[in-house]
Amino acid sequence: MKKLAGILLSLFCFCFILTGCTVEEETASVEEGNKYYFYYVDNDQTKLERMSYSPEKETQDYMISDLMGLFNEKEISLTGKHLLPEEVRMDSYEIVDHVLKITFNNAYGKMSLAREILVRAGIVKTFVQVPGITGVKFHVGKNELTDTKGEPVGEMNAATFVETSVDDKDSYRYDTFTLYFTDKDGKNLVEETRKVYYKRSIPKARVALEQLAKGPMEKDHYPTIPENTQLLDVMLEDNIGYVDFDHMFVDYALTGVEENIPVYSVVNTLISATGVEKVEIFVDGKCDVTFRENMNLYNFFKWNEGIIAEKETKE
Repeated sequence: MKKLAGILLSLFCFCFILTGCTVEEETASVEEGNKYYFYYVDNDQTKLERMSYSPEKETQDYMISDLMGLFNEKEISLTGKHLLPEEVRMDSYEIVDHVLKITFNNAYGKMSLAREILVRAGIVKTFVQVPGITGVKFHVGKNELTDTKGEPVGEMNAATFVETSVDDKDSYRYDTFTLYFTDKDGKNLVEETRKVYYKRSIPKARVALEQLAKGPMEKDHYPTIPENTQLLDVMLEDNIGYVDFDHMFVDYALTGVEENIPVYSVVNTLISATGVEKVEIFVDGKCDVTFRENMNLYNFFKWNEGIIAEKETKE
């Protein structure tokens, strides 16, 4: 069965490079080396586009105020449509621990679901460019923005939006993933919850592993997968997950991280996202590979509860 799965996996490798969020590039030319962009929607209101933004001052207060003014102005000359609908405005902002909280007027809640996703993605992608801003939170009036289930959306950044082109409200989905990174000692896994919007056509397994490869976003969490590692394929069959990375996964193992941590980071993340019972990891389509010094990847790995660090309770 293993050999057959290995053959099938090799046949279906499509070299999906872990490039992060998909953003529709602007149709107009942009100067090379431009540091900042301003997002808006195309004429069909189905995807985001962007244009160069050159602030007079590259300071946090100036850029936030200036960008809010541009969003509220709705008179800036663009080839598409302004991101915010006419009646929607940004009323105020504050910064707490590098997270920008933007408060909108109540008209924000009247947007269609598809338009709201585009608005949210465009605003977040714009403001996380501001020096010192690592995330964005939305409030509508006095209340924190909630999703369709009534749960707070919470902090967002560019990685929150895997796909920012939506043809209609049914073309994307919204899921919460539990990802497993490592602690500062490299001896335990730590859980990190991440809410992600992504195209329905993208397999959930792929989204989970791509988010894992982006690295952690919480304090005292550390990456488990070497930078620039490519996910060649991920396939689910007979309650088993088959994952194929390129050679970077084994050739550039992270210093100070015990050898079982990267493996079970992938295993626990994929099992959590998809519900498979076990996972096998391939490297360049090969299953008979030794990871680091002693860990043979030619194996079915199951969920490992024992190396997950206990969550710290807040008083």
